[in-house]
Amino acid sequence: MNWQFPPSTLFLFVAATVNWLLALYAIRSRNSLVLPAFTLLLWATGIWAFGYGFELASPTEVSKLFWAKIQYLGIAVVPPAWLLLALQYTGRDIWLQRKRQVLFLLFLIPTITLLLAWTNERHGLIWAHTELVKHQNIWLLDYSYGRWFWVNIACSYLYMLLGSGLVIHRILRTPGIIRQQSIWMLVAALLPWISNALYLTGVNPFRLDLTPFAFTLSGIAVIGGAFRSQFLDITPIAHSNIIMKLDEGIFVLDAKERIIDVNPAGQRMVDLSLAAIVGKPVTDVFADWAAWMSQINQEQRAEAAFTLNRESRIYELRLTPLVTDGNAKQQGQMIVFYDITTRKQQEIQLNQARMEAVAAAKAKTDFLANMSHEIRTPLNAVIGMTGLLRDSLLNSEQQDLVHTIFTSSDTLLSIINNILDFSKVDAGKLELENEPFDLEDCVLAALDLVKTKAHEKGLQLIHQISPDTPLFCKGDALRLRQVLVNLLSNSVKFTDEGQVRVEVSSNLLGHAQCEILFAVRDTGIGIPADKVEMVFQSFSQADTSHTRKYGGTGLGLAISQRLVRLMGGKIWVKSEVGKGTTFFFTMPTEVATSEPKRYLRKKQLKLPGKRILFVANHSGTRRYMSRQIRTWGIHPYVAGSLPETVYWLQNSTPFDVIIVDEDMLTAEKDLLLSIRQLAHNTPLLLLTQQGRVPAEIQAHITGHVQKPIKPSALYEVLVDVLSVQKNQEGAVVMQGGAETAVSLPLTAPDSNKQPHTLRILLAEDNLINQKVAMRIMTKLGYEPDVVSNGREVLTALEKQSYQIVFMDVQMPEMDGVEATQCIHTQWPVEKRPWIIAMTAHALEGDRERYLSAGMDDYISKPVRIEDMVESIHRYQQKQASR
Repeated sequence: MNWQFPPSTLFLFVAATVNWLLALYAIRSRNSLVLPAFTLLLWATGIWAFGYGFELASPTEVSKLFWAKIQYLGIAVVPPAWLLLALQYTGRDIWLQRKRQVLFLLFLIPTITLLLAWTNERHGLIWAHTELVKHQNIWLLDYSYGRWFWVNIACSYLYMLLGSGLVIHRILRTPGIIRQQSIWMLVAALLPWISNALYLTGVNPFRLDLTPFAFTLSGIAVIGGAFRSQFLDITPIAHSNIIMKLDEGIFVLDAKERIIDVNPAGQRMVDLSLAAIVGKPVTDVFADWAAWMSQINQEQRAEAAFTLNRESRIYELRLTPLVTDGNAKQQGQMIVFYDITTRKQQEIQLNQARMEAVAAAKAKTDFLANMSHEIRTPLNAVIGMTGLLRDSLLNSEQQDLVHTIFTSSDTLLSIINNILDFSKVDAGKLELENEPFDLEDCVLAALDLVKTKAHEKGLQLIHQISPDTPLFCKGDALRLRQVLVNLLSNSVKFTDEGQVRVEVSSNLLGHAQCEILFAVRDTGIGIPADKVEMVFQSFSQADTSHTRKYGGTGLGLAISQRLVRLMGGKIWVKSEVGKGTTFFFTMPTEVATSEPKRYLRKKQLKLPGKRILFVANHSGTRRYMSRQIRTWGIHPYVAGSLPETVYWLQNSTPFDVIIVDEDMLTAEKDLLLSIRQLAHNTPLLLLTQQGRVPAEIQAHITGHVQKPIKPSALYEVLVDVLSVQKNQEGAVVMQGGAETAVSLPLTAPDSNKQPHTLRILLAEDNLINQKVAMRIMTKLGYEPDVVSNGREVLTALEKQSYQIVFMDVQMPEMDGVEATQCIHTQWPVEKRPWIIAMTAHALEGDRERYLSAGMDDYISKPVRIEDMVESIHRYQQKQASR
């Protein structure tokens, strides 16, 4: 018998192919929760139709039975797949996800049916009897069904009935255009059910099972009715379980901006029923829709306002385009309304609180500025007058009393500065600069500020910078120096003997980027292990005993920690009781372009080739000096004792200069005498802590350099010394074109010397401050004129010209800033005086504020002699550079 292919087989193969193509279309075109069940249903139906077609075409009973068994790969799967599709479509599948064993039971009977179909020859539970019969010239397989066949039919019809019932229930609950779409799903459910019932009851006249054809039509109905009408894309499958329970109002629009779904929260929001909303254009429900759309930002958001039950509510409207087609065509959009009334009210309250906080911060800043000014004004008189009194002729007891007053005043000023700095950092008002600076100059400047206290305690101040450390960096030199000064001051305070040492090294991070590591070491009392963590806390010290030997506010280290963090670094401490403490901190920085030191740019005597003997008992000082002078091309020789010094002087070519550390004079009493006997014509320089040479040895000394050693100062003195030689008659001969003189020892001011030629005007309204400033200037050799306010400054300038005006800022009638602006307006640049702001305002930004107001320089009160000398010197440098 040959294969037979009646027309019905062609339809079956076409049906199978259509089902599989529909499954592929659904997978590639949609991303929906129903896809797994829908795809499974179509693939199973396709296998059913495909196997049925080959059953009809097969020539023998054996081959027909084989293809009948193939059909059951689809027949057994179709009913549970349909029920799963209905459950997912109606959102009733959550309980299946929670209880996986129910899903197992759902496929239990179909699985048994499939196994029994493939083993039917042994038991006949599916087909009790089969035979070939001829119908209209086509051989068909006639079945006599077994008992399990009817069990499977009952189970399948139950599944079909449950699935169809869920769809019908959904239709009855769904209004408007959504109901029309759900009817397509019902038609898809009824077609195969009716077709299979006709076949089993024998009513079908074709003696063919049309169920596979019916399922093909069902797939087309689902695609055309549900998928194509966008119902499954626009309305979420878990509609009743998720959207319906949300507090946010949700409206789903189709491509024509018709509302096709809305949750209960949305109904309450617009105070309309579901039937009155669904199917309506969105503009019928929201009269302000166009206005809202014009406010939509890039994030698809806008604000909407409603009045519900006489209560105004504010909503945030968010649009989400629903794009589900493979070509990214927009199928609709979802609008979610978030009630932000409470948030808006909180924002108003927060904004009000912020304004109050800003006002409070401004009041705090103003208070700090006023307190700084009010405290510094009398403190200016105390420190100024005490400084003048300290330099006068007093007996030892009086000197001790004056020293106590001066030290206490200086401590009070330091406390005030720390509190102000802490307030600025704590309030986030401190901004760091990022400018190139000389790292070594910064370290030396910090050492300068603590050298007096270190000398009083007999401490050695040493600094060491590793050769690979870049000396020019970018950052805030002022704040770095402040951190170093705080750490150095802390070390000096808690060290009674020995040394305080600053070590600087670096780690390369990348191209032109490095991390500078600073270490401040001391030989002080150390910190107990249980106190280490508290040293960086505000207003806290490791010394918490009732005796409080060392005093202080405990703010210096707290400020240092915050400044280091602002600079992007970290700070930590290692300590051992009785052996000393080391503070470490890092500073990430960018390496700046290296430039020659300013003092090296001058046209001076060439130093390369000169020979210098350096005598010092401290090995670190000897190493530093040797390394430094070697960079200038000088050949260094060092000695650490009197015998070594004598050896070099007796066995070496004569030196050009001999430098002696002041500390050697205590250990070696005959050192100077021995040097003068062996090298009586060689210039002799003294490294001194106080910046002056003791009177008893002045006859032996040519010049001096103050410790800690600044390369610029040492260079200048060497140039001066090597540029001057005396002939036998005592005449001075200049060499190398240098015009600077030897740096001679400092002496007390000469009361009989002639006053300097600078014409200075002092503008100060406070009588005590006038007296302090006048005394300081008189001591410096100047004879200033004095006025009390800005108007008097202008009057004085009209009468005669002044080169420098020390301008107080806060004065009656006309303050210093206003007077400065008038000077800029009334006098041309060439006739305008150099204006130096002299004020008790010393908060962050005050200096910049006064300089931007037209003043040329700035010094803060309390005014020190050093500050005034430096400000006058800056003016002279400026004039010399013109």
